[in-house]
Amino acid sequence: MNRVYYPCAEWEDWQAGMYRGTTEPSAIEKSMALLASPERLAKAMRAVTIHWPIVTEHQLTNLEHNRRSWLGQAACCFAVKSSEIDTRIAWGRLTDIQRFEANAAADKVIDEWEQTYQTDSLF
Repeated sequence: MNRVYYPCAEWEDWQAGMYRGTTEPSAIEKSMALLASPERLAKAMRAVTIHWPIVTEHQLTNLEHNRRSWLGQAACCFAVKSSEIDTRIAWGRLTDIQRFEANAAADKVIDEWEQTYQTDSLF
């Protein structure tokens, strides 16, 4: 897979405020609830790959960074309007089992996206 780049001003996550430098206790709680529910999390992750195609392609073609982390943060921003800081705080409060299940959900959605992306790239 070739790495694809887009300027950050085009990233849908940036436009949605994912990288704002503030935290909100309610957003942390909402992120924790989403991250602790593998089914809801996977649904939000899939929505990110559909509704935010530019940043998804930019981030998921980068095999050099933590794609799970980005996808989880993007899902929390998309679904519950959390910043990436809120999501990182929420992640730190999860149990090891919840983290394992969230990572498994991310792996599944990344695999699905890669299959679709590679198939679409053939034509």
